[in-house]
Amino acid sequence: MKTLLSNIKTRLAEQVATVRDSDVFYAIDRQLIPKSVRANCIGIKDKKITPADQMGGCVEKQMPVEIYVYHEYFFRDNDIDDLLDVCALVSAALKNHDFDGYIQDVSAGDEGEIRWMILEKRMLITKRLSFEYFKEE
Repeated sequence: MKTLLSNIKTRLAEQVATVRDSDVFYAIDRQLIPKSVRANCIGIKDKKITPADQMGGCVEKQMPVEIYVYHEYFFRDNDIDDLLDVCALVSAALKNHDFDGYIQDVSAGDEGEIRWMILEKRMLITKRLSFEYFKEE
């Protein structure tokens, strides 16, 4: 999982030009954003790994990852549009990308609804994107 998360972080930093490289981070929880990070930002969260024995002694690991996209909210309609634009960039960057053969398959999972949160003296809107990665070992 460590290699996968690192690859995702690098890919998002390279492909999502509207978010600074330093604002792509590993998330422990959707509600926790490091103080050093500014909105607009992207959090990467690992989920439970599920191994499955395959023929020939191989093990296929299902490695789900959630991506949280955050955008500062100023009560303007285009704030939601901007959040959705970043989500589209994230999806395009990760969908069908095998990280130079490290991953055998990837599929986009469900997307969460847009939610709001208060962080210090700012209001943010956020959306969750899910991806399922499969790797044989």
